[in-house]
Amino acid sequence: MRSLMLLLLALLCVTGTACSRATMVETRWDGRTGQTTTRRFSMYFEAAAEIVPGTVGAHLIVDLEKREVPILYDLQQALGLLGPGDLEAGGLFTMYLFNLTDRPQEVEITSATRWGRPVLAAPVTVALVPRDWKRRVVLGRTVIGSYDTREELDLTVTVAGRRYTTRLVAERQTFDALERKYGRGGTGPDLPWLKPRS
Repeated sequence: MRSLMLLLLALLCVTGTACSRATMVETRWDGRTGQTTTRRFSMYFEAAAEIVPGTVGAHLIVDLEKREVPILYDLQQALGLLGPGDLEAGGLFTMYLFNLTDRPQEVEITSATRWGRPVLAAPVTVALVPRDWKRRVVLGRTVIGSYDTREELDLTVTVAGRRYTTRLVAERQTFDALERKYGRGGTGPDLPWLKPRS
């Protein structure tokens, strides 16, 4: 009896531990070709843009944070019992700023919103030295959709007394894209200011 109780306690501990359920698989069928394609999405979204043309670049990363009880989630999914709470997850918005000039820059992030909801709690000022590559700024967390394939962030910054507003559209990254960028021999993130201008 005691060993049965210990087994039940161990099982409860294992199933009670939350783990990430932030990945997604999308399967599409093309009626014209008869082909089926499958894409495996990770829990990461990425966008990059020059938020101050020729002066400051931004690389936005959104981490989808969703935690579920493994066996319970699978059972609910199999029985079709997932509720409205499954549609939402937490989103951690982190931005990396790049100084694209040979002069120091001071960037004040005055606003960051997702669908009108603030992500940034208070304005943040970041000092960038010349050719400063990657200054990390955690903007904040907000609720995002578990099954979204893109996230939009409206960003307002002030540089040298001038205000700039940009919409960053972060695409959800597939595992293939992550491997291409960050795997062995990867190309790194797609940063538009590193591409040759035509």
